[in-house]
Amino acid sequence: MAHAGSDWLILIAAGGETIKNPVSTRNAALRNISLNFLPPKSRNGKARSRQVAFHSDRGRPHALHVSLLSVPRSLRAMRHARDRRTLACPGLAAGGELQDAQIRLYGGVVMSLAIKNLNAPLGAEISGLDLSKPIAPNEVRTIEDVWRERLVVVFHDQKLLDPQLIAFSKNFGELDPPGPNPYGEPFLKDHPELNVISNVVENGKPIGNLGDGEAVWHADMTYVEVPPKAAMLHSLEVPPPEAGGNTYFANMFAAYEALPAELKEAAKDKIAVHDASTNSAGMLRKGYKAVMDVRETVGAHHPLIRTEPTTGRKALFLGRRANAYVLGLEVSESEALLDALWAHATQPRFTLCHRWKVGDVLMWNNLSVLHRRDPFDPKTRRVMHRSQIKGNERIH
Repeated sequence: MAHAGSDWLILIAAGGETIKNPVSTRNAALRNISLNFLPPKSRNGKARSRQVAFHSDRGRPHALHVSLLSVPRSLRAMRHARDRRTLACPGLAAGGELQDAQIRLYGGVVMSLAIKNLNAPLGAEISGLDLSKPIAPNEVRTIEDVWRERLVVVFHDQKLLDPQLIAFSKNFGELDPPGPNPYGEPFLKDHPELNVISNVVENGKPIGNLGDGEAVWHADMTYVEVPPKAAMLHSLEVPPPEAGGNTYFANMFAAYEALPAELKEAAKDKIAVHDASTNSAGMLRKGYKAVMDVRETVGAHHPLIRTEPTTGRKALFLGRRANAYVLGLEVSESEALLDALWAHATQPRFTLCHRWKVGDVLMWNNLSVLHRRDPFDPKTRRVMHRSQIKGNERIH
């Protein structure tokens, strides 16, 4: 498993198969790769790129020129590969550490894509992609692998029009329309599948949702039976760093694993009601009534502990705190249990802080993280466009 602060080496063979450390390929036809350091060649006394020989049992050799690639000792021998290739690695020292992370070969054309795990319990940056352009299927698989593993994926310096954000988002599934907002109509009438997160008011009317206050810890739309599996946020305008507006994410797998035994037992097999009436800024949604008694909260019922279907890993599944209620408990018991779980799950040791820049695109695993936003200076402008991917998982 990749750890915080580490990088991955990902090789995609000509057939589009992803070969990733430490996940081996499923294609048995790709086999017998070894990576060996070769001494750097020199010409006229000047050092040339150090070479890494990439051998397999079939195929013709290829010379691929790759920027910013070095290979850790643990990858000197790997199985599962196709073709024979020599990778030119500028500045590589024998036994060096992996810096940049991907080589892709499409008809002899080599492109580089870097994946860097952030120094936090979750999160990775991916660079080397222009999301305004079509993304190849193996790129989609790679992004999704990182998203599943690291839960939050960050892309910097992206310039996307709304149709391009929609096209990129659809690589990962059908889009889920935004939940009802307090104003009762889409903010983007030409693209109702997108939402706008903004404090800007034009002609006396907000152009987006959530304003400039704090957005408390939550997961998106867990008040429905099948919540969205992922969300994306594209920053168009952001306040200066000192003005606030940072976004935080908390890893619910890590939070569950670190639960004290007595709290884990208390949450086991418990079902909570997830409130549909308010958004994460505490604003009452149009068509709903304020909740006066949590036993009458309207919304989906989900277990407090979710089991990830493909891996069997367990995570806390809390949704949002306001108006939540644990079925079968006295209100005081429900409040005490939920307070303890929320206090535990949102500790800094489980979290990542993202400080926004214009052009950032964030994609997160909605079923496996909580997120929140700091308040920010109301005199500044913050405009973000948001998509979300329809879920296909009932929480168990």
